[in-house]
Amino acid sequence: TIFSDVKLLKQVDKILGKMYSKFYTDKIKWLHKELLDYEGISPSLCVRQETNSTTNRQIRWFFDYGIEFQEDQTHFFIHKRKM
Repeated sequence: TIFSDVKLLKQVDKILGKMYSKFYTDKIKWLHKELLDYEGISPSLCVRQETNSTTNRQIRWFFDYGIEFQEDQTHFFIHKRKM
């Protein structure tokens, strides 16, 4: 159902928030895709997509957090929505 999809997306957003807090404070910017696999996060899931005007790559947004892959698709960056 649509509610289970929203619940899953919110769980993913929460996991990304924890990753962001951990790695951003440690000055680690790019993370390996295997971390998403380990957490059970499918990169194809998202609430919406937008193009990063700086890199011209897609950001897949969940709610407060989004992921942007490098061109080789092996590393990703977590974005936090500006409030």
